[in-house]
Amino acid sequence: MSTGAKKVRDYELLHEVAQAVADADSFETALSETIELVCQSTEWVYGEVWTVNSAGTELVPSDSWYGSGEGLETFRRVTEKTSFPRKVGLPGRVWDTGEVEWLQDVSAGPPSYFVRSAPAKAAGLRTAVGVPIIDMDEVIAVLAFFLGEPKPTDERWVSLVSTIGILGGLYARKEHVVELEAEREDLEERIEASPIGVLVYDASGQIVDVNPQGADILGSDVDDLLSERHDEQTFEFFDIDGERIATEDLPVARVFETGSPVRGVQLGVSTPKGERWVLLNAAPVSDDSGAVQEVVVVVEDMTSRYSWEQEIARQNERLSQFANAVSHDLRTPLTTAGAALALAREDPSKENFDRVESALLRMEIIIDDVLQLAREGRKVIATDSVSLASVAGQAWESISPPDATLEVVGDMTIQADQERLQRLLENMFRNSIEHGGPTVTIRTGRMDGGFFVEDDGPGIPTNEREQVFEMGYTTGDSGTGFGLAIVREIVNAHDWEIRGTDSTIGGIRFEVRVR
Repeated sequence: MSTGAKKVRDYELLHEVAQAVADADSFETALSETIELVCQSTEWVYGEVWTVNSAGTELVPSDSWYGSGEGLETFRRVTEKTSFPRKVGLPGRVWDTGEVEWLQDVSAGPPSYFVRSAPAKAAGLRTAVGVPIIDMDEVIAVLAFFLGEPKPTDERWVSLVSTIGILGGLYARKEHVVELEAEREDLEERIEASPIGVLVYDASGQIVDVNPQGADILGSDVDDLLSERHDEQTFEFFDIDGERIATEDLPVARVFETGSPVRGVQLGVSTPKGERWVLLNAAPVSDDSGAVQEVVVVVEDMTSRYSWEQEIARQNERLSQFANAVSHDLRTPLTTAGAALALAREDPSKENFDRVESALLRMEIIIDDVLQLAREGRKVIATDSVSLASVAGQAWESISPPDATLEVVGDMTIQADQERLQRLLENMFRNSIEHGGPTVTIRTGRMDGGFFVEDDGPGIPTNEREQVFEMGYTTGDSGTGFGLAIVREIVNAHDWEIRGTDSTIGGIRFEVRVR
């Protein structure tokens, strides 16, 4: 699995744990669901929860989760009869140090170091890691996870389970509202390396604490967010359709209104650093009467994944359009070639073979246009400063129309992929010649916000000016209908805009706004 894929999986697991913690009705339930989620989502085959007994003298088994296997069941039964004082065994040492501990092979050391080494070996468990659950600088529980083979310390996994341990400890915060101020400092330090943002809103709906990741996701920094009063209304949130979300429907407002957690909400947000897509989970922190005193929000920047999903959807749509266009436009020349070939078998004259050759040539042109259309859809990554007049001259020279006329009426410098800009102009020139005739006059030049290409041909009816950019749309006998579709792909790849309007010299005018 690639590093990127592992990070995505880690982020998804963190969200699932955060949601489970937010929804749990007890601290024990939160930890039980945590070990189950971790084992089901990763390679770790056995998880267990250790909690401090009522006397505060020992860790006792609270719950475990594992897959099938007689050896694992035996290991669980042994565990249920075991307890650990401080500094004894893996759970006891983690309880004492408050740090994650990794054992590469539980059967490699003396039995005193891992008390359950014999049943662990019999169950096929080798690697173990202990994770502290901390509240107010105190270890209140320990999670342990096991693998079936020896494995050296994995810093990525240590960082992940450390964050999971922090999220598990969030539940205990609901029982310590009075001591929340001191705990905030501890929480901020411990989630410094977390890939997710955490924000805390007070009863007035203001941000009173935020970690650096949360501030960065909102396009700001910690000092700016805390030095001035900020609430949900400070930020403009919008849905997938771009519609602004009403104040009462925002996650924090909903938690204060209902007293219930809100999870898995995907929103767009306008920040000083641009628009971003975020995934939010919000949980209430209530006092003994049940009144919500604070709301803790876990937020992840999903912009890259959202953009990737949008690009995949766009590519799938384009592939579907390609398939439809190719199947439609190749059908006629293919039928013509088949009929001509059948005639050639009976009458092998030059005329019949010419018809076959013409149909095959038509198919080749269509295929070439479709391939070019696919290539031009790629996003433009690097641009240069190019002269419109210079590129227009190169495009005109490339198509070499003997009788048509090109007039360049104003130059400008454009940030563009020069090769693709030239293809855009070539296709627009060819379109004018195809529909305006061999002696058509074409003008191009600068306009306010971009450039234009117009001709003195017959023009395009107003109700057809959007259709001309669709794949396969043509009114000519020889055109493939891909020329202006390619133009639109090049425009979109640059994040430009194009529209058709009336020409100042009688035909059609295409205006490209380069922003």
